[in-house]
Amino acid sequence: MHNKPAEQHCPGILIEPPRLLTKAFSAAADFAFHAAVALLCLSGAAWSVISAFSIPVYPFAIQLFLCFMTTLFLVSARLERAGYLILAAVALSYFGFLLYIRDTLAEGFFLTANQIFSVWSAQSGFRFPSYAVSADAGQYAPLCTVFLLTVFLPVTGLVCHAVYKKSVFLAALWTAPFLLAALTFHVTFSIPAAFALGTGLAVLIFLGPVNRKRKFSQKRPKLQAEGIVSQMGLGMLPVVAACFALLYLFVPAKQYQPPAQAETVRNEIMSRLADVDALFQMGSVVNGFSGQVNLKHVGSIHLYGKTMLRVWTSDAKPVYLKGFTGSVYDNSGWRPLPDAQYKEIESKLGDRNVQNMLESYLGLFSAKNGTVSQFELKVRNVAASRRWIYAPYALATTPQNITGVRFVHDASICSSYLAGTAKYNLFAYRQTDQNFRFTPENVFLSLLADMPFSNHVSSFALEDRLRPYLQRQSQFRMLSQNNIQDYYKSTLSKNDLDLLSGEKRNFIEAEQEYRLFLYKPYTTLPQGLRKQVRSLLKKEGLLTDYPSVDEMVSAVQKFLSREYAYTLSPGSVPEGWDFTSYFLFQNKKGYCVHFATAATVMLRAMGIPARYAEGYIVTSDDYKNASDGWANVKDDHAHAWVEIYNPGYGWKPVEVTSGFENLESGNQNLSAAWESSQTPSIPSPQETENKLPVSASPAASQAPAFGISGARAVLFFVCLPFLMCLFLMLFLLLRRKFILIQREKRFSISDSNAALLSIYTYCFRMEPYGAQMDQTVTELAEKARFSRHRISKEQVNICRDYAKNLAVQTYENLTLWKKMRFKYWDQLI
Repeated sequence: MHNKPAEQHCPGILIEPPRLLTKAFSAAADFAFHAAVALLCLSGAAWSVISAFSIPVYPFAIQLFLCFMTTLFLVSARLERAGYLILAAVALSYFGFLLYIRDTLAEGFFLTANQIFSVWSAQSGFRFPSYAVSADAGQYAPLCTVFLLTVFLPVTGLVCHAVYKKSVFLAALWTAPFLLAALTFHVTFSIPAAFALGTGLAVLIFLGPVNRKRKFSQKRPKLQAEGIVSQMGLGMLPVVAACFALLYLFVPAKQYQPPAQAETVRNEIMSRLADVDALFQMGSVVNGFSGQVNLKHVGSIHLYGKTMLRVWTSDAKPVYLKGFTGSVYDNSGWRPLPDAQYKEIESKLGDRNVQNMLESYLGLFSAKNGTVSQFELKVRNVAASRRWIYAPYALATTPQNITGVRFVHDASICSSYLAGTAKYNLFAYRQTDQNFRFTPENVFLSLLADMPFSNHVSSFALEDRLRPYLQRQSQFRMLSQNNIQDYYKSTLSKNDLDLLSGEKRNFIEAEQEYRLFLYKPYTTLPQGLRKQVRSLLKKEGLLTDYPSVDEMVSAVQKFLSREYAYTLSPGSVPEGWDFTSYFLFQNKKGYCVHFATAATVMLRAMGIPARYAEGYIVTSDDYKNASDGWANVKDDHAHAWVEIYNPGYGWKPVEVTSGFENLESGNQNLSAAWESSQTPSIPSPQETENKLPVSASPAASQAPAFGISGARAVLFFVCLPFLMCLFLMLFLLLRRKFILIQREKRFSISDSNAALLSIYTYCFRMEPYGAQMDQTVTELAEKARFSRHRISKEQVNICRDYAKNLAVQTYENLTLWKKMRFKYWDQLI
């Protein structure tokens, strides 16, 4: 084929190829549409951030500026070359203005940043910086207004460009961050502003298909439709706005509660911001970094002997360092109690914190009898998650005398800083007299005797005023499922409380209130799991009478040690299984996470308030091996255990993992604890040592409670780009095969006119790659489209062969990158 010369057309009559036209929409209406959408997006973004953080501004100045600059940018977009001159003038004026008012702009920035940071700090608990400003309060509004105007000028230009191009992606990219700044910390923002932003973006989303259709039709110069997009867009504006208004009417902002999944995702993001490095640490103690433990991912583990913490202490004895506390069990994990559940009890506790209960108790005595000692602990966080403050039990350090951290209710201590805390010093108590039992009766009587850790029941037995109280307490000489709840909820009568005065009475009343509070949340279990575990307890004879809570706990410890094996490779929990049920009834092997979870569930089923805890253990050997006095706590010391509540003491750790003994019950180190296992039929932790890397010490058998190991996390993130590329390649290959098959079908259909038009479209798509289409193909396509002339099969076959040869020739002359686009993206060969 060859190009047909123009001289062969009939002289005297020039017939222009026909075009399909629609009535053009006015330029004014088209401009109004773009301006309306741009102003919706810009106003929504601006007032979302201003209202969320209560930034002092001049509202009229902000809105007038947005209207003026939107008009200017949209006009420049239509003036082509003159528009570029306008943009250049705006840019030069903008940068000159910034240079001229740089000091004022800096003050406005500091004021705005302080306002945003103060709201973030109040909502998140993190500590953000605060800048010093010299401006008077009367200057806040003009300074903040000037700063925001300088910010929104380039944003206005970018948004106008996005709206003019009808790109919802670009429009969202430049506006959504202003709304997300508030959503990140659940800051309340203006709902109308959010609706305005949503309306503008929604219109662009709806117009996406129309815009693509218009662009596709423009590739066929003979078939065009003009003005449709703007006309449809103006019609959609009130419809979309009405939808948002109905949503606001039926779901008021005050009634809106974010879904639990959104809260989980937000916590995950903030936790990773707090400690990005922790994602790749092999011994991170907290499973998931989101303030909860996901047991679905707990499986076999590997340890690398990496130092996580460095610890110095004035009392070189074993200690538990707690990071995370799990209070709510939901078949597949542990999470904290919701903040709302603490509101009432914390108002009753006042300034007291349960994590400092022993400090409050000891402060009530005029003299201490030497059964308690205080020690200092210095922690340097090397590679563990810095979100957590790894703290010992029986804290003497109170929230008032430590900065940069926050006591999270009765559960744990977290850093107040966004990047976490790496260094901190703490003080705690160590009980040297292990014979004293912290019971409601003993705590009360010791306060009467003004002597801590003192059993003075006999000295008060003859007191007529105490006789009714002692008689009531006698029912708790033996504990079982029948009276354990009454034991925890036992309180003093007004007559008994009158024996105490001042702070002693206040302490007893607060402690009683906390005991009444804790029983329900810390004994709650999924109903089906409770029935299963209680059946097991009854079958094993564990639902019997015990002289104390400690004896009940000891019975569970002995049962787990006797019946369940310790291993670092227990495998994962199958889909559909409850984590505890699978461990207790099916697998019967695991490491500290399994034992601690199962023991907590069993104790709750027996009626004992219990919690799951994670952190690190420091042994006597760690101090002995410290050349500079600082013990290196490695990833193999990450551990999980159980907590039970003792009146007057607070929550205390209980060791339940098979082969281990409570580190704080004496001076045993970890190796001695392993050797204490008396069950030859069950593999001891030493027998699993050969599964560990050579660099790991025997202590490596303690599994870090981290749902996905660091090695797997690294592998996942390394492989993720390759997996995405693989899926993309597979998608392109399958798409290419499908398109080629469909193209051959269109070229071979019985309607020869339709087949030729498909061939013409195919050739036209190659023009951007430099292909020169033969004039004959164009003329045949015009006949097939606009005349009654029937194209012959022979002509269709000739054009089809020509199109395929044109594709081959075009492809051979392309660069490597264009060849890939030509073949795999546009599917032209």
